[in-house]
Amino acid sequence: MSSIDSNSISENNQKKSIFIKILAILSIARWYNISLITISLYAIQIFIYESSFNYLIHYQGLNLHLYILSIDLIVVGGYLINAFYDFEKDMINKPEKTYFNRLVSKRSCLNIYMLCNILGLIFTFLINSKILIFSISLIMTLWIYSHKLRKKVLLGEITASILLISFFLGMAILNQKFDFTLGVFSTYIFTIDLTRGVVKKMISLKGDLIVGEKSIPIYFGIKNCKYIIFFLMISSMLAILTLMPIIFFKLFSCYFITAFLIICYSIYLLHHAKNKSQYEKIDSVYKILIGLAIISIVLYLIILITFTNCQSNMNNKIIAPICEVENKILSAHNDDRIDKYYWLKERENPKVIDYLNKENDYTDFQMKSTKDFQKNLFNELKSRIKEEDES
Repeated sequence: MSSIDSNSISENNQKKSIFIKILAILSIARWYNISLITISLYAIQIFIYESSFNYLIHYQGLNLHLYILSIDLIVVGGYLINAFYDFEKDMINKPEKTYFNRLVSKRSCLNIYMLCNILGLIFTFLINSKILIFSISLIMTLWIYSHKLRKKVLLGEITASILLISFFLGMAILNQKFDFTLGVFSTYIFTIDLTRGVVKKMISLKGDLIVGEKSIPIYFGIKNCKYIIFFLMISSMLAILTLMPIIFFKLFSCYFITAFLIICYSIYLLHHAKNKSQYEKIDSVYKILIGLAIISIVLYLIILITFTNCQSNMNNKIIAPICEVENKILSAHNDDRIDKYYWLKERENPKVIDYLNKENDYTDFQMKSTKDFQKNLFNELKSRIKEEDES
């Protein structure tokens, strides 16, 4: 009995271990960032390229789904590699957040990295050669960033932000059209991401000093680093002001108005920032900024789907045809009576034929839910009749 119990406990522990490792991989791969990228790419297709919701659920939207899936896989691979290169520094700056990193071996990380890239390339191959070349270039740039550029002062942060907006610029290749709005939107995302990247360097200053890494505040000085953050914040605001005339009368403009005010508040916090906790507050504000973007996009998509379904129902609705009244006086046996629909007896009249067609269409529409039942009923009645009856 005890051996059975020990085996069941061992199996439960093994299942828990696998589950925890899956959670670890999702944590290292930053599933929340992947979700943001996915939602943003779909939003670009809808907002900027003005695709309807029906486009997303039909065959013509297949290439878009394959592109977004391939991007997600490539980004997951990039995050897995970067997490292990930053492990020592994270142990100093964020010791409470490195628990999951210890559960996944470097060999497993490398295997998953290779698998994600291979699957990503297969999906892009199914789209077209241009997207395939773009994906290969993206994977190579991610590898160069991980091995060479990641620790370069400012260049590492700029490269990471360029890699982020490259996913959006890939949409221009997919749609074979570069839109001005997409360029401004990409600039906004670039400045927001770079601002947060520099702010995070201010937070991780202690860890960078211990491991001997030359980060932005160490190389340029804290005062100059604050000027860099301020310049990036102003750049984000300029990008919003450029976008506003284009999107002002659209529902999504509410987000950018809110973002503008949040960045103004961040500038105020930056002016008074002197220690790690104050920079962490700015980082939290920017997390809210990104979170609001996700919520705004999701809400807009829900509204769009609801509106599309209502519009589709209205378009599909067939109004019952109204028979035109034409009074005709009929006299018989010294009695006159009025027949309002006598004109329907004119079988060759195109007007009569058109009306009867509308009646048939309306009947078919109202009875379409019983179509299978009608067929089954007809076949059943037919089976009860002897078709070749002889007397």
